[in-house]
Amino acid sequence: MEIKIVEEKTNPLLGRRELEVNIVHDGPTPTRADVISKLKAVTGAKKDTVVVKSFHSKFGARESRGIVRIYDSKERAMEIEPEFMLEKNQIGKEEEKPKEKGVEKEGVEKEKKKVEKKEVKGGEKVAEKKK
Repeated sequence: MEIKIVEEKTNPLLGRRELEVNIVHDGPTPTRADVISKLKAVTGAKKDTVVVKSFHSKFGARESRGIVRIYDSKERAMEIEPEFMLEKNQIGKEEEKPKEKGVEKEGVEKEKKKVEKKEVKGGEKVAEKKK
């Protein structure tokens, strides 16, 4: 994957650089995380300061075009960008460790429902929930 910066603007009022990039890739369209990691390497940006607003591929072409914002700090990005954009770009989100199977949160217990069978006239068995 190769990234070329087509246009770069500095926006001191919002504390960010606004880039228009051209991404040349082999294979499928790269993921947002791949683009962010490559942009960090190319521009020297810090962690959690790169926001990929959008990028689109042309049908059949191995080329994508995108709009990227690089903020001066993580705090500035969190102030300005909407919540959904922060989630898409995984900014301010701590990496969660996978939970172990069978382990539940404290204070939460599963209720096991016991079923008791009773015989009714005619020899049929009916299930009743025991509380």
